[in-house]
Amino acid sequence: MSRHIKEFGKELRKRGLSVDVRFFPNSSKDDQAKAVDSAIKTLKRRMVQEGMVRDMKRKEFHITEGQCRRKEKADAIRRDQRARELELNPKLAKKKVAHPATGYAS
Repeated sequence: MSRHIKEFGKELRKRGLSVDVRFFPNSSKDDQAKAVDSAIKTLKRRMVQEGMVRDMKRKEFHITEGQCRRKEKADAIRRDQRARELELNPKLAKKKVAHPATGYAS
């Protein structure tokens, strides 16, 4: 097993996200299933907010330092080109709207 996979589990344990599932004494199977579904949705939402999903995708494959540098350089060039386009034509700028899942403006 590679090193980055072992470290991935440590990060999950370190953050310690949890969700409470409450069952009422005389609840039906359908009500219990709804409670579990609701808890899963809440957990997924919290994982997105904490950035865990992004980290999992980023750490899925090993990336060398050279690849990181090339990606950062390409991103910087893309940002610069976008900024120049916006200087020439401000109508291209999008309004920043909060994303429904994360709450962050994009």
